[in-house]
Amino acid sequence: MRNNNIIFAAIGILLAIILLFILVFTLGGESKDVVKDTSDFPDTGGNSEFPTGGRAGLTSGTENTGDVKPETDNQSTSSPLRLITKEPVSGAIALDKRNGIRTGPYVRYVERATGNIRETPLDHIEEPTTLSTKTILRVSEALFAENGSTTVLRYLNEAGDTIFSYLGTLTTTAVTSDSSADPATSKTELRGRPLPNNIISLAFSQDGGSLFYLQRTDKGATGFLESIATGERSELWSSPFKNLTASWGGATIAVQLNPTPEAVGTVWLIDRASKRVTTPLTPQYGLAALISPRGTHLLYSFNETQGGTPLLRSLALKTNEVQYLSMATLVEKCAWSEDERYLYCALPRTQYSVRADFVERWNQGLEASDDALWRFDVTTGTAKELIDPHEVTKSSFDIVSLSVTPREEYLVFRTRYGNKLWGFELPEEEGEATSTPTTSDTR
Repeated sequence: MRNNNIIFAAIGILLAIILLFILVFTLGGESKDVVKDTSDFPDTGGNSEFPTGGRAGLTSGTENTGDVKPETDNQSTSSPLRLITKEPVSGAIALDKRNGIRTGPYVRYVERATGNIRETPLDHIEEPTTLSTKTILRVSEALFAENGSTTVLRYLNEAGDTIFSYLGTLTTTAVTSDSSADPATSKTELRGRPLPNNIISLAFSQDGGSLFYLQRTDKGATGFLESIATGERSELWSSPFKNLTASWGGATIAVQLNPTPEAVGTVWLIDRASKRVTTPLTPQYGLAALISPRGTHLLYSFNETQGGTPLLRSLALKTNEVQYLSMATLVEKCAWSEDERYLYCALPRTQYSVRADFVERWNQGLEASDDALWRFDVTTGTAKELIDPHEVTKSSFDIVSLSVTPREEYLVFRTRYGNKLWGFELPEEEGEATSTPTTSDTR
């Protein structure tokens, strides 16, 4: 009997050792420190994205449909086209820096997964500088003011029914050391405040001092002006529609119904000071618009026929003169130069599908295009192809969120598939190749 007890005890000890061995080797790989999110934002839950709208920045950018092959990291070292980030970004702005620390063009961007803000030069390769380590998980959209210091970070809650927006400004403060032998350093932080929930679209003033945003209401949407510095806000405009997008140039705010090929769209121009509202364009199917930085021109597109291909035009707001731009693309794929002479656009390498629902499906992230970069001269109506990324990388680019440095040395853009950030060194100005304008007189 005693021998049996010894045997049972030995078996028990052996089983305990085996169990301990299994626990150590199966759970050891999970024994990582858990970092608590110290952000002052509500939890975003899953990988929810914004509902699609009239701006490409609100689309998920995660779908790759049709025959478009996603872009790869393949690139020639001699090419002016360069991959800037391998990690996804939610927004970026191309800037010029002129100070004692660094000179030359650079790009500032928001890392999509963490909300961290980084910057890196465009004229040479170096490790990016981290400006803000504030953790904001899964930022779906980041918009910068023209000064690059103020940004709005946006994302959805887990249920997907509430849009959170945070207005932040990068602030640099001096950090002194207790030791007189150590030089003083500086620290950059993102400081700001939450904005009201359910903002459907927003735009910064050119000087970066004010913000216009459209907030969803039970009766439609209301447009508010808010001071960046004080947070004081006032109502500027209201609409019975909810599916709206805003852009701001000079003293004028442009608001549009998000384009659809099956419904007639409208563009409203709101004067900030007088609150006077005008409608400079005839309502058209698929109408979309983007005002220029100084508010002197309106880039717009619409379908010549219901469900047709969108064609670009530029309207001089003082003279009502229309400049017909030769090739078809979406307004979301264009950016104005600072002096408003040039438009930089991503045009499809082949014409869009004849399917009537292409634009709507593209806005929903269900369709993709394969683009090349072009430059349009608004004053002369001429156009020039700058680069076909497919020829460099042997893959396809669905290009959105274009931004040009103030001196027009570089252009940066984001790809909807993968949300990667790319930079392109712009060529010196030459005589642009003349294009054939569209002959329609519809405005």
